Amino acid sequence: MRHLAASLILSFMSGSVLAGANFIVINDDSPSVGFNDNTPVTPVGGNTGTTLGEQRMIAFEFAAGLWGGVVDSNITIRVSASFAPLFCTSNSATLGSAGPTTIHADFGGAAFSQTWYPQALANSLSGTDRSGQSDMDAEFNGDIDFNNGCLSGTNWYYGLDNNNPGGTIDFLNTVMHEIAHGLGFIGFTDLSSGSLAGGIPGIFARFSLDNDDSLHWNEMNDSQRAISATNNGGLVWDGPNTALLASFSLSGGKDANGFPRLYAPNNLSEGSSVFHWDTATSPNTLMEPFQTGSLAASETLDLTPTQMKDIGWPIIDIDQDLIPDIYDNCPADENIDQADDDNDGIGDVCDACSGADADEDGIPDACDNCTLVFNPDQYDSDADGFGNSCDADLNNDNFVNFADLSLLANAFFTSPAIPGWNPDADFDNSGIINFADLQMMATGFFLPPGPSGLAP
Repeated sequence: MRHLAASLILSFMSGSVLAGANFIVINDDSPSVGFNDNTPVTPVGGNTGTTLGEQRMIAFEFAAGLWGGVVDSNITIRVSASFAPLFCTSNSATLGSAGPTTIHADFGGAAFSQTWYPQALANSLSGTDRSGQSDMDAEFNGDIDFNNGCLSGTNWYYGLDNNNPGGTIDFLNTVMHEIAHGLGFIGFTDLSSGSLAGGIPGIFARFSLDNDDSLHWNEMNDSQRAISATNNGGLVWDGPNTALLASFSLSGGKDANGFPRLYAPNNLSEGSSVFHWDTATSPNTLMEPFQTGSLAASETLDLTPTQMKDIGWPIIDIDQDLIPDIYDNCPADENIDQADDDNDGIGDVCDACSGADADEDGIPDACDNCTLVFNPDQYDSDADGFGNSCDADLNNDNFVNFADLSLLANAFFTSPAIPGWNPDADFDNSGIINFADLQMMATGFFLPPGPSGLAP
């Protein structure tokens, strides 16, 4: 059964080891159009293409590869894609549109009977190709690059680094968004009438909860669904995986229970309403209906993978912390909060260089070559692993040993008294001068200020 695709709009508004999925992008464009456009361009943002068409295809395949590292399927996922003139004015445009080519119900592997699943997901769950055709169709606005009347001359940015300059639209993010619709961030409901395709709900409806009625969409009649589609702030997603992740990641756009809100403006917006996260969601998320702020889809897919997990997709997530491995800063250890105190891209739970920082020099003690002295440069002239600020290798033999401590003791007892130091070398008050005292002396000696004239 065919289904109208959801669209992304730009508006200038303030157990076993899973292997992943193989995506194939099918170029549906005519010669010299879209992915076949031979207009010369300069490589940009990691995209090495030298023609417009090449850059478009490279960006699309890059996005498909990222998704292939998130969801798992032993059935190849085929995406038919093309460029075409889509709706566009000087300040608003449909960037792209995508959806599954067929939907399926009552097959082996489905968690719910009498429920529609998008084709790619049905294939994955059943382990068979249920249609023999492309799993989703995707279309993108070709006027954006060539029509100055479209978004006032704004062009696509085809870089792979999510670093698009002002006045451009990130094509990679748009493709990531549309593939998500094709994979299952979409419903099979006429939003105007509330009627269900074939009289049965889609898998999306089973997790769409109206807080006013305390009913899921699959529990409503047509009239109730039509009203719920415009229940601004009252329609939420209560899938358990997404709700858990939202409790850690969202600061806005969720209800009192922590369920993320679905986009349900008072005035129904075909192609945008319901099958997107609410625009109040904060931080910005991939599946909002408008591109309105910064977003790095190549670095994180925020709530989207957990929504996919809720509807049945196997997710590549070894430690089962709801963060797909390709985006997890510590994929072998559970860390749903992705905490990274030193901002080095390695999660604290598997980062040796994290935790306490006694000298407050920005280098955690576990990786500080001088934990007692402020030394953010970590300078170590003799490369012995001890920072110059507290290096006790006085004889420069690359070992800190009794010989160095003896030199230190000799220097101490032949030097003028050091202000603030106990003139007695029995630092631990044990009644004898021994190795423990020399160790304490070494520690104290290298705490600034040190005596002048002695080896650093």
